[in-house]
Amino acid sequence: MSTPGNEFRDAEYLGLSFLAVSSSELLERLLASQQIDEDDKYTLRRAEIFLKDVSSGARLVTSGVSSNACAVETVRKLAFSVEPLKFMQDKIKADDVGEEFEKMASAIETALSPSNSQIKVEELNNAKEFFRQLSAFLVGLVESGQRRIGGDISFGSSLLSHT
Repeated sequence: MSTPGNEFRDAEYLGLSFLAVSSSELLERLLASQQIDEDDKYTLRRAEIFLKDVSSGARLVTSGVSSNACAVETVRKLAFSVEPLKFMQDKIKADDVGEEFEKMASAIETALSPSNSQIKVEELNNAKEFFRQLSAFLVGLVESGQRRIGGDISFGSSLLSHT
């Protein structure tokens, strides 16, 4: 039996993983010029906020400059993002990782605006790939924790094959 702390952590990982999977799929639809509904837009706005928080965390860690966001929360979100970034190194062109996350967030914001004529394809593709990698990383964390404590939950392959 896992401790309440482990259950909370796994629930957090799963929640972020579902956001990541959904965001990746919705960004794919936006890039294919498919319509999305209001619930989809809400999900993408949450993804945009996540990216802005990661950007704030990166700026705090690299320069000591804090934004209006909660420092602990933004650094935690940045910590979740380190492994996915390793798989995207060839796509990240900015020297400033915080700037790259800000560009991805801005691209989502622009795509969701009523006059989304200026869709930023490269940044949306980067965001889509980031969320795909983030989901895979988080599912792996949950599954490794379940194996370590003897749980029998196995869903990662179905989630990963869906992305």
